[in-house]
Amino acid sequence: MLVLIPDGTRTMPMPLLFGVLDDAVGSRAAVLDFLVALGTHAPMSDAQLSQLVGREVVHGRAGARQVFNHRWDDPAAFATLGTIPAREIEQLTAGG
Repeated sequence: MLVLIPDGTRTMPMPLLFGVLDDAVGSRAAVLDFLVALGTHAPMSDAQLSQLVGREVVHGRAGARQVFNHRWDDPAAFATLGTIPAREIEQLTAGG
């Protein structure tokens, strides 16, 4: 399971939510990881991630959980899954 979480620019009790999700889902899910929705902000360091989730993060890991930065700035992090032809877009949007 991948949980999208806000970055440090948003206010919420993230350490509490991190703990609740870890306790409630962690033992039942094959994987429970967290992806920080950075928008266009810079990636967060392990120290910043530690403060965000309320647990020590070392090399992107908080215990058994991986905490990823959304790498919006790295073209290698993206894959083209397909394209929608212009004609189909026109049909779907009624020409708009």
